[in-house]
Amino acid sequence: MWELLRVLATPIFGTPSVEQCERVTIRGTGRPTHATTWLAVVGPPTAGCAGRRRDITKKVMRMSLAQGSGNIFTSALVTGSSGFIGRALVRKLLTEGVSVTLLVRDTVHIPDGADFVLLKSMTADELLAAAPRLPKVDVVFHLAAYGVRPEQQHPGEMFAVNVGATVALVDLARQIAARALVYSGSCFEYTINTGTPLLREDAPLTTEALYGASKAAAGMFASAAAKTAGPPFVWLRLFGAYGPGEASYRLIPSLVRKLLANERVDLTQGEQVRDFIYIDDVVTGLIASVGAADRHATGPFNLCTGQPVSVRTLAQMVAEELGKPATLLNFGGIPYRRNEAMRLVGDNGCFRTATEWRPMVSLREGVRRTIAELIRGEAAHGNF
Repeated sequence: MWELLRVLATPIFGTPSVEQCERVTIRGTGRPTHATTWLAVVGPPTAGCAGRRRDITKKVMRMSLAQGSGNIFTSALVTGSSGFIGRALVRKLLTEGVSVTLLVRDTVHIPDGADFVLLKSMTADELLAAAPRLPKVDVVFHLAAYGVRPEQQHPGEMFAVNVGATVALVDLARQIAARALVYSGSCFEYTINTGTPLLREDAPLTTEALYGASKAAAGMFASAAAKTAGPPFVWLRLFGAYGPGEASYRLIPSLVRKLLANERVDLTQGEQVRDFIYIDDVVTGLIASVGAADRHATGPFNLCTGQPVSVRTLAQMVAEELGKPATLLNFGGIPYRRNEAMRLVGDNGCFRTATEWRPMVSLREGVRRTIAELIRGEAAHGNF
């Protein structure tokens, strides 16, 4: 088979086939980029290109590939780029040479290499008014949301941002000639505590939780709007993303901070079962969904591992990795929240079939990476 040798770095999007190399050569002509460079070395043809062998010896190509999809995109518009997942996605896109434009409300978190357009608010009117200032892009990634942080509970603003802005983005994506709009939904769209071991995409949706209901409503309305007049709208329901860059109030960062200080950590009984997915796997899933859109597979899809893990197990794992005694974990020290979701674990079979995406980072490896990054950050701030 063709052997593809890395010249600069390894992309996360998979090894390109001969056909993909040819597409890159065509699309990349006259468009310099700092994406990963590959050198193709002559070898026997693959089964997929038997009888159509191409001599591409020593041909250097630059490319950005969606993992497992065989699809190429070179430009993207991103909302929610200042959030945990948004920062990780933008960082990877820029590393892979994708031209990135951000829709932002301030310039605090603009990474080097990204363009941006300022908005007064993430609302439908503001988004549509920004259309003339935006470049044409291949893909729109919509990660912005209201209600992620504990203090964000205003119903009107939640509807305006989560539903109104999402629907407006369908029209915006059409105006800037995007071939796909990828929407970051949530596992909290599902009705909780139904006793279902693995939630499939056809499970009942919530009518009680404001945030979950607003995300589900946005997905349904925008999906319908896209079928009428818009690019394919890919609806992903993200489960428990974690990893470097999480907010300090989240479970793992708060555990690490207190355990390193040898403080007793008050927790619930820890019987909640969750589906924890490492941030790198979330990012590759978002990117892989572009290929699904090209094949008219739009979901909704669960973006998850399908592996149930209790909060107690995760907390004990963090303490173990830090070499701290489990006696510092005060299980039962605080009560469960009202309407606590006791089990949120997804079935990722549909998304795996549509994209060939697979979660690659185990929970223990992800916890180790997260701890290492948190410790580096604390040390950089002189806290050790």
